Amino acid sequence: MKRSEDLAYWYLRLNGCLTVSNFYLHPPHKGGALAEADIVGVRFPGRAEFDDKNADDALFAQEDATIFLIAEAKASGECSLNASWTRDSKALSYVLRRFGPVAAGKEEGIAETWIRTGGYKDSSLRCFFLCLAARYSECLRSNYPEIQQRTWEEILQFFHRRFSTHRKRKLDHSQWDSVGHLIWDTWEKDARREYGRFTKIMRREFNLPSLDPRAIEGD
Repeated sequence: MKRSEDLAYWYLRLNGCLTVSNFYLHPPHKGGALAEADIVGVRFPGRAEFDDKNADDALFAQEDATIFLIAEAKASGECSLNASWTRDSKALSYVLRRFGPVAAGKEEGIAETWIRTGGYKDSSLRCFFLCLAARYSECLRSNYPEIQQRTWEEILQFFHRRFSTHRKRKLDHSQWDSVGHLIWDTWEKDARREYGRFTKIMRREFNLPSLDPRAIEGD
């Protein structure tokens, strides 16, 4: 089954993120999961696959700090966040300890800022929730100003632009999974020069809704 989470994974992968999918955060002692996420990702500041620093999405381009993110994806509706991450800062403290992007002892302070605003940033680290769906959520934007949001229209635009600009770099991709091949083959074989056809096929394959007029930031 093709899932919106798989598109989110490929968006993060092509932007230089190392990822863990279907992440469940278990407590230090016995008990049920404290929280879950579609994807947890990290991206290091030395990322340099292309000479063009703007090859990556604007969310990642020009970033000079390590990025640590928790991503939630859903096919339709507004961007939303799993409530388990916003009940208290304990889950975020644990996930920071689990992956170790910060020195021991700093997790709680970072988690408190993160849960209050939707993100955290200092000179060497940037943490945020990334929500992907059909359209932006003004509620999330108001309550958590540091949460990052992306629509499927923007994700599809990124795929089409990346392959169009850097086709030669990705010609040898035999090791990709079935979703990666589907995205590439849709672009290369069916819609290389026609973005409208590309997005139509991708929406059908991944059961994404038709373009929402509110799906592009600033509209």
